[in-house]
Amino acid sequence: MRLLNLTDPGAAQDVLAAVNDTLRTTPFNYRGAAVLSGAEEGLFGWVTANYLLENFVKYGWVGRWLDPARSTVGAMDLGGASTQITFVPGGTAPESGERLQLQLYGRRYSVYTHSYLCYGRDQVLRSLLARQLQTQHSNTSALMPCMPLGYNVSLPQSHVYDSPCTADQRRPGYSPDATITFSGSSNAGACRQSILSLFDFASCNHSHCAFNGVYQPPVTGNFLAFAAFYHTINFLEKTLGQHVTSPAELQEAADILCNMDYSTLKERAAGTPGKWLADYCAMSQYVHAIITSGYKFDNKSFGNIAFQKKVDGATVGWALGYMLNLTNMIPPERPDYRKVQLVGAWWVVIVIFILVILAAVLVFVLFSGSMKNESGML
Repeated sequence: MRLLNLTDPGAAQDVLAAVNDTLRTTPFNYRGAAVLSGAEEGLFGWVTANYLLENFVKYGWVGRWLDPARSTVGAMDLGGASTQITFVPGGTAPESGERLQLQLYGRRYSVYTHSYLCYGRDQVLRSLLARQLQTQHSNTSALMPCMPLGYNVSLPQSHVYDSPCTADQRRPGYSPDATITFSGSSNAGACRQSILSLFDFASCNHSHCAFNGVYQPPVTGNFLAFAAFYHTINFLEKTLGQHVTSPAELQEAADILCNMDYSTLKERAAGTPGKWLADYCAMSQYVHAIITSGYKFDNKSFGNIAFQKKVDGATVGWALGYMLNLTNMIPPERPDYRKVQLVGAWWVVIVIFILVILAAVLVFVLFSGSMKNESGML
């Protein structure tokens, strides 16, 4: 909807009007429809992740609200049109207006968030198609290093260029209905270079940047990566039978996948819908590029990323965070809770309790022995 709002605001308003007309006839407590901004999407995803992980507040076994005394986790979302990164950075001096101030359960959070439109899964794949057509100076066919050898697909030019993310790359003679044939070549190195060409890592007028000149403070703490981040890593681990725990392992797995031909890929990934198979090479290289070169995760901080689809059975995404905000389920005021003691403090209490019991048993044994001796003397 954000892309449609860029290209045809009138059409976007027509969609919202149709939604309004339809939902007003339902028994739901309908409150209107609007297009979320990228910052809102990132922020609500962060709220969802930390709410499900009980990092804000939790209801304890003592029947009271408890302060879990935990740090929040960052959130990384990869959708179809955009991708978001949101976290509480270290330090207190932001260089740009990318931080949002929140008050949840009586605590203040200064949250950094940024949304990259055109860097979601579907738009990245379109950008790759457009980039290869530009490089090979063709309107009818292109050899695709990120597609497996033996895979061919024919698409109308409109599929490549009817997006604001690729419209400026249309070649002379553009015809929406004309067909383009894309053929895979299984070239991991060339695919990696094609992916990296979608980013601008050189421009930066700040002390720290992610890519395309966008300010980003250094990543800190733990992160939850969901949506297409999770699906990509999960596919790699299941298909190749190996865990991805470092940037080097992710790069190795992506290269192995990208060097497979289509028949081998179908055999290794049996059960995966065929329409997705040809895209996993590109997405695995893209996930590596944006996490390491884009967001600047290194060998140490990469290990702080948990790639998950759900937390306690609930899917992680922006929707739950939005509903929590809309229904005031996360109040700014502090609830009546007790603070959870650190694990070490509980161990001290337990040890003291055990020592008291042992001392009582010892006193009882000694007292019983003394009583028996006195009885024997009588």
